[in-house]
Order: sequence, then structure tokens, then C-alpha cells
Amino acid sequence: MNSRGRARFGSAAIVISLLAAPQAAAEPQDQDVAQAPAIPSPAASSRPLSVFVTATSGADTNIDHDINNLFAYGLALGTGARYQNQPVDPSLQVDYQIAVHRYARSDRWDRLSQQLRAVFERELEGPWEIHAIGEISLKGTSEDRELSDQYVITPRLQYRIDQWRRLRPYATLRLRRYDDDIGRNATNRYVGIEFTQRSGLGDQWDLDLRLERNAARDPRQTYVRWTFSTDYMTPVTPRDRLELEVKLRQQRYTYRLVEVDDRDVPRRDYRWVPSISWVRAINSHAEVRLGYTLETRASNDPRREFTAHLMVMTATRRW
Repeated sequence: MNSRGRARFGSAAIVISLLAAPQAAAEPQDQDVAQAPAIPSPAASSRPLSVFVTATSGADTNIDHDINNLFAYGLALGTGARYQNQPVDPSLQVDYQIAVHRYARSDRWDRLSQQLRAVFERELEGPWEIHAIGEISLKGTSEDRELSDQYVITPRLQYRIDQWRRLRPYATLRLRRYDDDIGRNATNRYVGIEFTQRSGLGDQWDLDLRLERNAARDPRQTYVRWTFSTDYMTPVTPRDRLELEVKLRQQRYTYRLVEVDDRDVPRRDYRWVPSISWVRAINSHAEVRLGYTLETRASNDPRREFTAHLMVMTATRRW
């Protein structure tokens, strides 16, 4: 029996997994057992350089996101470092991470991933700030769960409405490169606007609206996509916090046609991705996170529809 057959008839696994804290001021990312663990945010420290280790394990009922429903579980072990030029409100922050990924019942996602990310911030006149974000990801995190190399530049303005609210328009240029299918190599551009509201109790609410165009070497991979996401974080106890996120996407392929009611029309996909995470701080240097994500895709091409359930749990230790 092949690996897919064993996955379909294999018994369910008990999974213990470990998930890192989200990056500050980072683009939201899907919880994905195929991704590298997110680079954690260290506790405030007078040291400019901190290091961390993180381990993520998870079970996915449909790891390939297709109609075959391949169940797989695996582990990603990572280590890395963060430099910031001051402990509070740094104007320069650089993160590097390397991780190894291994999966049972599927070897498609086995790999070594690397990620380098830098953020520069500068205050302008009045309530304005400018941010410059650069990222190189080699077989690393990908919001589309693709094993590509990505090179990303994001200039962003921030407008301080008041003490608790921020508005951030941004534009991004992203290059995608694939070793196994050069037809998917693409220049990906998007523009968007983010809104953040915080409270004195520690709650945070974020909204993000984005328009994206993916111009690929193979015209069939060219598409236009709208993404709307919202997330909410609230402390529950002095050691625990709850995080909720919902992401909606509409994606229209420019040159890929499907037959609907005897007519050829552009393929159109719709994704719905709600997720929930519970984060427990063990102490000021370690935390554990348990997360669940549901992802569904509806399409006017029924062959592309799927539903996936993902459970992950992550532990992080910082020095």
C-alpha cells in the first residue's frame, strides 16, 4: 500500500505540538504544520541579542489541501536569534531562523527551511511613522503553503490616531521562485491597509484588507486575490491569553477557465480560515501554545474544493 493509502486507513495519532508567539507587527500567517515555527517575540531585555529554540508538532487531516484528504502529522524543530537596537520600541530589528521539518506518512513537506527578516522604523512629523520590512524565506513560512523561495519588501506608513489606535497603509513586492516548476515563478504585488486597536487591559483587535495580483511565468498561475482578515487577542489570566483569527479570501484566475453551465468562465475560489489559539506562559522565557485551524475552499471547479482540520501545539524557550 502506498503512503496515501496508509494515511487514509491509518489510526489517528495523539499529537503534542509546540507553537511560538506571533511576531510583533508581522503580516498575519496561517497556522500550518507545514510551515516553519513563527519567530517568537522575546521578553524585554537589556541585551541587544537573544536566541531561542522552538518545536512545533501537529496533525493535519488534509496536508496537501486537495480532494485526497491525506492525513499526516509531523514535527518542526527550529532555532534562531533576534537582534534589536534597544529593548523597548526598537527602530531596527533583525530575526533569523533555521528549522528542520519531518512528517510521517508523507515526505513532500520534509525539508530544511530558513528565514531572515528585518524591520526598520522611523518617526516622521506629527503622528506618522515609516516602516521598511524585508524578508527572505527559503522553503520556509508561506501563507499559501507552497515550498517556494520568497523575497519580500514592504514599505508601510503608520498613522497614530490616538494612544490606542493605529492605521497602516502598505504596499508589498514579493518574488516567488520554485525549484520544481519554473512556470509558477511569479512577481506578486499587493496593497492594503491595516487597523489596530489596543486597550489598557491588554486586548488587541486587528483588521487587514488587501488586494493582490500574482503575475506568473505560466499564465495559468496568474490571479487576482482579495483578502480580509481580523484577529483578536485578550489576556485571560496573568499567564494565559486567547487569540482568535478569521481570514476570508476570494481568488480569481485570469487565464484559467472552467466550464460552468456549458460556458467557459474564469476559475474562482473562496477560502474561509478561522483559527483559535490558547497561549500559556510557563515563565518569562518559555511558553506553550495550542492551536486549531479550519480551512475550507469552495470553487466553481469542484475538483479544487477541500476541507482541512489542523491541530498544533508549540513550545518556545528564549535566552
